[in-house]
Amino acid sequence: MKEITINGEVYVLKSDVQKRKFASQDGLQAVLIRSYASGVHFGLLKEEQDLLSGKQVTLINSRRIHYWVENASLSQIVQRGITDDSDNRISVTILEITITQVIEIIPLSEEIFHQMMNYREWKMN
Repeated sequence: MKEITINGEVYVLKSDVQKRKFASQDGLQAVLIRSYASGVHFGLLKEEQDLLSGKQVTLINSRRIHYWVENASLSQIVQRGITDDSDNRISVTILEITITQVIEIIPLSEEIFHQMMNYREWKMN
């Protein structure tokens, strides 16, 4: 990201700021989370709590990422999304889920959030 300082103020290109724009809907931020027991999910962060048993989050319009092939890690998923249709598995959308023992919360860009929300549903007939 390019920066320029004028009179002590730091400015960046508008196009660079837009690249980092995170997805939100109704004031809720789109995130990808990883937990100890229930795996990887993404959705809109409704609530986040620190409990004695660990961090707990509630997501709305959430999908679970069961399996992915073309990304090395969650860090790469939040940058590239999941686009290859070969063996990726993203579950159906559920309206609300509370997940305990969350160990990672990563914001999603609008582009990646919409791309993954529109990815075909993995489900059994």
